[in-house]
Amino acid sequence: MTTTHSHKKHPVNRQSKKQLGIIGNILIVPPLLLAIKWLGTSDTLSPEGRVNTFLHGFPESLQHFQLIIVFSLVCCIVSLVLVFKSFNQPAISFRVYDIIAAMLASIIALLNVFQLL
Repeated sequence: MTTTHSHKKHPVNRQSKKQLGIIGNILIVPPLLLAIKWLGTSDTLSPEGRVNTFLHGFPESLQHFQLIIVFSLVCCIVSLVLVFKSFNQPAISFRVYDIIAAMLASIIALLNVFQLL
């Protein structure tokens, strides 16, 4: 006897949408802190001096500028995906947080791409 299983897509319920939104909002925190730390470095320094000043607070194993930027970019992209999946929530407060997180993730991701160039 062979049985066929129908693979139906299950709609995301409200509770899981809320959880996705919360996770998406939490994932934007590390890139935001990294962007604030980067903006806190002096503009008068040379590009190499600015990178060295930025990396000074990290442990030696994490003192790779491109690795930090890629990590930040991945967090932004995952945050955007999760926030967009959870956007149609009935609670307006969660939608406001999702909009703010999406805007921050977009801006930080764009800045990260330009820093990698």
